[in-house]
Amino acid sequence: CGGIGGEPSRLYEPDNLPDSECDGRHFVFVHGYNVNSADARKWGDQMFKRLRLSGMKSMFTAVNWKGDESQFSLMFSDKQISPDYYVNVKNAFQSAPALVQACRDLPGEKVVLAHSLGNMLVSSAAKDHGLNYSKYYMLNAAVPMEAYDNGSFSYVMCDEEWEKVPSNYL
Repeated sequence: CGGIGGEPSRLYEPDNLPDSECDGRHFVFVHGYNVNSADARKWGDQMFKRLRLSGMKSMFTAVNWKGDESQFSLMFSDKQISPDYYVNVKNAFQSAPALVQACRDLPGEKVVLAHSLGNMLVSSAAKDHGLNYSKYYMLNAAVPMEAYDNGSFSYVMCDEEWEKVPSNYL
């Protein structure tokens, strides 16, 4: 989403699951932060299989976006980290228009599930660029609740050191 490279988009109807066998909805999965193209593909495959085995009858699309900028492998480990979180926040906002266009090209009613920073991408696509969907599921959303409801501030979510700060400074 947004020309990040990797494998080309595959938006064709799969031979082993024609759209005519689906329920008319299109499930769109958006990965989160620190996920490279290869891992996004694996995660999308797993999401599809698990949803399908749990009874989902919808068409399915996994979205890949540049949420792994600055990623490198740790020495003597299989783990990869992307230490520059904020450049990936910027990438989420910059990928939002491409997500809207990609979803417009998909058939059916859209149901969206996003993980972590993928929720910043989906939320920006909806609010700033008119992404249409019938349902939106936020899994471990890396977006503050105040972004959706400015009256939802709660001291319960604050570290106790912040409780000492007068509210007129917040």
